[in-house]
Amino acid sequence: MNQDIQLENYINTVKKGYCYIYYHTTFDQIFSYLGGETEQCPRMNNLSSWLLHELFDLLPPKLNEWGEFHERVMNIATQPNVWEAPKHLRDSSHGCYSYFFRWMIRQLEENSSLSLYLVKQLESHAQKYKITLPFFVNGLVFGGANLLETSAKPTGLGLFILERLEENKTIYFQAFQPNYLPYLTLLLATKPDFVHQHVTTFLQFENQIQVVDKLLNFDAPLYEPYIEKRLEKVKNSENLIAISQLLLDNFPDKYQSRTTELMLKIISKEHHIMKSARIHYRPNSTYVQHLGRHVTFLETSIDYLLKNKIEGAEEIILSTLKDCYQIPIEVIKGIALHLGQNGIDLIMEGLRMNLQNLNWENNSFFKEYFKLLGTLDFRKYEEEVWALSAHKTKKIRELAAVTLSKLGNHSTPKAAALLQHKKAEVRQLGALILSLIKTDESLAILTNALESEKNDDARDLMLQGLSGLMSASATKEQLQDKIAKAQERGKLDNSIESWLQEAQLPSLTYLDGDKLTPNAIRFLFYRMSRAKDIRIDLEAKILLELIDKSQAQPFAEAVLKNYFSMGGADAKQKFCLTLGSILGGDAEIDLLKRKVNEWVDAGRGKMAEYAVKAIALNGSTKALRVVEFFSRKYKNKNKNIGAAANESFGLVAEELGISPYDLADSIIPDFGFEGLFKPFEVNEDAYRAFIDNNFKLAFLNEDNKVVKSLPKGTAKELQEEFKEIGKEIRDIVKSQSGRLEQYLVIQRKWSSEKWQAFFMTNPIMFVYAIRLIWGAFDQNQQLHFTFKVQEDQTLIDENGDEIELEEDLFIGMVHPLQLNQAQKEYWIETLSDADLSPIFPQLNRNVIEFDEKETGKTISKKFQGIEMSGYAFVARLEKTGWFRGSVVDGGGISSYYKDFSELNITTILLQQGNIGVGYLDENAILGELMFVSNKSVHFGSYVYDEPSKIDDPRLIPFEQVPAIVYSEIMADMQFFKENDARKQNDTQNGTH
Repeated sequence: MNQDIQLENYINTVKKGYCYIYYHTTFDQIFSYLGGETEQCPRMNNLSSWLLHELFDLLPPKLNEWGEFHERVMNIATQPNVWEAPKHLRDSSHGCYSYFFRWMIRQLEENSSLSLYLVKQLESHAQKYKITLPFFVNGLVFGGANLLETSAKPTGLGLFILERLEENKTIYFQAFQPNYLPYLTLLLATKPDFVHQHVTTFLQFENQIQVVDKLLNFDAPLYEPYIEKRLEKVKNSENLIAISQLLLDNFPDKYQSRTTELMLKIISKEHHIMKSARIHYRPNSTYVQHLGRHVTFLETSIDYLLKNKIEGAEEIILSTLKDCYQIPIEVIKGIALHLGQNGIDLIMEGLRMNLQNLNWENNSFFKEYFKLLGTLDFRKYEEEVWALSAHKTKKIRELAAVTLSKLGNHSTPKAAALLQHKKAEVRQLGALILSLIKTDESLAILTNALESEKNDDARDLMLQGLSGLMSASATKEQLQDKIAKAQERGKLDNSIESWLQEAQLPSLTYLDGDKLTPNAIRFLFYRMSRAKDIRIDLEAKILLELIDKSQAQPFAEAVLKNYFSMGGADAKQKFCLTLGSILGGDAEIDLLKRKVNEWVDAGRGKMAEYAVKAIALNGSTKALRVVEFFSRKYKNKNKNIGAAANESFGLVAEELGISPYDLADSIIPDFGFEGLFKPFEVNEDAYRAFIDNNFKLAFLNEDNKVVKSLPKGTAKELQEEFKEIGKEIRDIVKSQSGRLEQYLVIQRKWSSEKWQAFFMTNPIMFVYAIRLIWGAFDQNQQLHFTFKVQEDQTLIDENGDEIELEEDLFIGMVHPLQLNQAQKEYWIETLSDADLSPIFPQLNRNVIEFDEKETGKTISKKFQGIEMSGYAFVARLEKTGWFRGSVVDGGGISSYYKDFSELNITTILLQQGNIGVGYLDENAILGELMFVSNKSVHFGSYVYDEPSKIDDPRLIPFEQVPAIVYSEIMADMQFFKENDARKQNDTQNGTH
């Protein structure tokens, strides 16, 4: 790139940043010096190094392009207070020193990773800035440069190290501190004899656990004596445990007794510490690779003793737990795993100790404890658990009640007695236990107690237990009896709110034509107000099933109007949203849709979430299309609303017993068409409306000629109907095109029967059918043949023959990876000849096949360092189905992820730039790319859960990723690579 243009871009970028406001004097001096207007290099005394990271974009993409201009860049960057070179190799490098290494690593990655000559050039260049050989090697290796290709062939840096191995062996051992693993891996692949000669040096530091593991995996018998000798001098307990475990795994007979002795010492030491520290006891931990987490010494030692059935283990553990202030749940899980029922005494001891020292009430910790207890026969401690059901902490009471319900009818008499207690909270407990037991006896007791119970919380628990017995087809007389009993309990004495006066609202009508009394409406409000979330109360449901909903719209309209105007849309009375939706029509759905958007703009995200859930309860096709729309609109911003929409959509699908995909198919309207056409008459002439290949309404006259617009004389009512249909078609296409492309990626299939019903008879989906190429697959997902849909509804295969679909086939869109070149060319030409443009790239989409060099890889640095404007980066990700990951320090965005939940895969792309929530002015910088098991990584505020180690068990090796998923993700990455902000101006103005 022309240096003047490059400098101009740099100046413009800096001036757009907020830091220029505070340091404009220094930056103006930098601009003048770089532009050659002055020979005086500005001093960096008042500037932080992080403000200069963009300066390194001015360095050349290739070392052989280095010139005087770049020397000026380095004159600025190497000033002591911004250069920040590490004083010794165990320091972390900061400032411009690390930025310079990033530039050198890019040279290796982008120009020739196998070039020994390039590495030598870089090393010579680094010497100019007083970077010695050990610092050069250390900076590159621990900055991410590879020593080996995946084929175990040395990279240029690997060859550089090997060339003068004997001469520089002392320097290299120094350079690879504090982690010898990369060095060892290189040498085991190329010079194993050298490793054997210097094995004691590789083992000189006791914390080199991965080195020990690598040596044992390479040749356990050869290296075991050296490791055993080193073990004798290890002091740190964490290292002792890790090395001993590795030796035990390889030589169980030899190291069983030694490891047992070590574990007994560890647990004894922990016991002594906890007795002394008491309330301040914090167990030490060690990182266990195969578990992918830190494990306490206590858990490690106890797990070992139980797993290996060490004599006296249970007595030792019980003695230890009695002195433990709080016992980690992981310890108890280990006890339950290894001892099962025989561990009941230890588990109860753990529960007692933690309850005595309870200092947090809502921790899921106790939920885990009681869950374990409920899986065992705890009748030995039944009285103790009953005592816990009276604990001062509500959460403990509830957990104890849930556990007691596991005893079935054995707990029924005591639970029934609690229903007679004078305290409401005790009656609630009895109701909870009986509702969970769910036997005929317990349910009969609840039924008898239900109508006399005055405490609504207790009644709600009873109703929950009786939900399976509450008949939705109750008679009007049974309903009126419920209303009368609610009146006797004093629940209908007053209106729920002053602005919900039953007599002043439009009437509601029963299915038999009778009007609901004000008392019945008050009962409806009372019971619906008991719903904790946006849902239908069980007793209110009985009444709602008896209401004539075809006449309920004025009532729904009035309830919503009063709620919004006089009720102030208070979340406490959100049941109004539920009633307004369930009893309302299209107008109420439109109103609630507007409210969602208004509440989002007003920062009332929770209310918007409630409204989305309420819309879903309406259940109409229009309502479900609105819910689906919000699931897309708020999938990245205001994600709680998008999540609520997805959840609601899923719940409706679950209630209907179908998949969310099938539900999404079902809400595509046919607009009253008869098949693919809608007949109508104008002035006694017959016409047919249809949807053309461009998703526009078109019309056929009696001569089957296409008429561009409605004929003159078309009734105004019909004109409005077609106008609304046109609008709906546009909305549906916006969502359906993206969804179908996602179906292509995840390879969704329809049974032959469902595919024909959906794509061949629905007027919108038929247009999609003719503009896509389809495949017929068997039950094993093997492609049998490909075909196209003709406008006359015939199916034509790739040989041009008309076909019919057999019942046992599954139909899906074909991905180019499933076709050979001849097939792709044939179908592309066929669509072109028919003047059909693709709705989205299907056959011409970018296909990237698996690179064998990535075999065994779990984290890729291939795209690390690529930059893109923050706004363009986020827009591209949102368009292609990526979601924002965790928001961390300063609002920064640590990663983005893309879910393939149907295939149990999530892709994660780390982000290393300074973009953040509400701040996209700077460039995004791509980091590492990885595939993990779906939902195994958590995202949230200040959540740092993305894998950082290549052996994290959540990671999926690249060769195990389905070919289509791999191709789609790499195509996304290729886009960023091609639009790298560091290169995007290379060809501007004819410069290179």
